[in-house]
Amino acid sequence: MKKLFILIILALGCTEIPEGIVDSSSASGEFRLTKIEAPLYFTKTVTDSVITLNLHFTGESKPEDIWLSLSSADGKQEIISYKQLRDDGNTSANGDITRDDNIYTGRITMSVLYPSDYYDFAFFCRKNNGEVVKIGVHKILYDNGTSNEAPVLSDLNIPASVNRGESFIFSVKAADANGYSDITTVFFKLYRPDGTVVIDTRTGLSEFPMDDSGNLDVYGDTQAGDGIYTFKNSFGTTAPTGPWKFEFAAKDKGKKISNVLTTNVTVN
Repeated sequence: MKKLFILIILALGCTEIPEGIVDSSSASGEFRLTKIEAPLYFTKTVTDSVITLNLHFTGESKPEDIWLSLSSADGKQEIISYKQLRDDGNTSANGDITRDDNIYTGRITMSVLYPSDYYDFAFFCRKNNGEVVKIGVHKILYDNGTSNEAPVLSDLNIPASVNRGESFIFSVKAADANGYSDITTVFFKLYRPDGTVVIDTRTGLSEFPMDDSGNLDVYGDTQAGDGIYTFKNSFGTTAPTGPWKFEFAAKDKGKKISNVLTTNVTVN
């Protein structure tokens, strides 16, 4: 049994939502959320992978529906878009202990494929008039119980030579034992024939991020989320000719760096 962190939210409900917790709302109603009961942190084990969340309410005018969503704290990945919370006393199904006591409960099974990181629970209610209101949020630090493995790059696809003024596309495959979403960036560094490194004038960094969002026009990537990261490039008509060195690598949420793939492209 995990130690529960109890977050007290004064007068929170379908009305008067405090600033800094959720978006404020002018909705009115008698049913009000008074407490969110949920872990502050959770570590997955062989015998314990379920998070139980309890919402405590006061009032008699119950809304039609109460549910939660779960997403990564950075907003890049939605894990669950809708999970209904219930006050039906069905302990085995959803963890609720007592029927009609105004404590709505939900149970979420956390997967080992979810990277160890911060996650956000958001809570919503649908009032009897159909209006949907966001009533609370809760952040949790999740440990998936596995050691963090560095990403692995493979299948580099890049031409051996290119002409100045002509665009070309290159790609590399990235995989991570902790899951695709554990990869934060796949990038390359570029060195001129004289050995000096090229700096990205937009960021001031020497790392150029590659794309796996399906952005065909800008990056030449054909399919989002397939683990193949792509970049579209061209050398200007005044670029030095000769061998330009490319170094490819990836980083994950645990700050681990992948193997480095290196190749030369001759610019004509």
